[in-house]
Amino acid sequence: MKKAIMFFAVLFLSISIYASDFYNMKVRIFAPDTKATINQLTQKGIDDIVSAKPGIFIDAIISNKKETILSSMGLSYKILIPNLTKRWNEMNIKGRYAFGPYYTYWEMKAELDSIHNEFPNLTTAKYSIGTSTEGNEQWAMKISANPNVNENEPSFIIIGVHHAREPISCNVTVDFARYLCENYNSDPTIHWLLDNREIYIVPVENPDGYIWDSDSSSDGMWRKNKRDNNNNGVFDTDADGVDPNRNYTYNWGYDNNGSSPDPSSETYRGPSAGSEPITQNMMNFISSNP
Repeated sequence: MKKAIMFFAVLFLSISIYASDFYNMKVRIFAPDTKATINQLTQKGIDDIVSAKPGIFIDAIISNKKETILSSMGLSYKILIPNLTKRWNEMNIKGRYAFGPYYTYWEMKAELDSIHNEFPNLTTAKYSIGTSTEGNEQWAMKISANPNVNENEPSFIIIGVHHAREPISCNVTVDFARYLCENYNSDPTIHWLLDNREIYIVPVENPDGYIWDSDSSSDGMWRKNKRDNNNNGVFDTDADGVDPNRNYTYNWGYDNNGSSPDPSSETYRGPSAGSEPITQNMMNFISSNP
């Protein structure tokens, strides 16, 4: 009976994924002037450039609803992966405990606890710098020779996952903290660093988007947070979300190159400068740790 229930749950999930009329695809755009074409694509809200071979082609991730933009620009292209949602499911790396080689939000929390338990004299316990729109914590940790003392030392902050689909930045941030702790007594450079600097990490700046990518039927390519832009009470992947890395107050809305006023854009900068709680939390955290 349990196997039957699981089968129908998986079947329902698969149908839900494939029935969606919004998905991402990978395309190869042929462009003799790759630099100019990338600038043109960015102005159209297509900035997820995966790779490029100068003078020949550009590989990019776009939503199926933006494919018409390529045609309207007169660009020659071919589709490399027609449906990344389907590909993601077929690769069988979905699920809270199977996010490929990367930490999920929940695994990141557990790993921070593990690091502190192993190295209580070099780290603080994880602590929240604030919550997201959906109430998820932005966790931080301090690494230093005297972690619970605010010393008169320069500090620096390492931040991961502004964009939800960049899980490697979570791993780099967390694993860097562990590396520092594990090598404090054996590496003179690291020993000096922790004795003379205060190091802070925030592995996941954008928890709502990151949880959506790792725990849901997302195709794993969601970039923004989950702000309800149209205030309809439903998460619409073709209309909602703010790009947290375009929401900071410095030169917000300076132009439309690299950020967009369009809520449906991958680079939507939000309705106002610093509009997002996660952005406000991060700015306050940075200001309090100069």
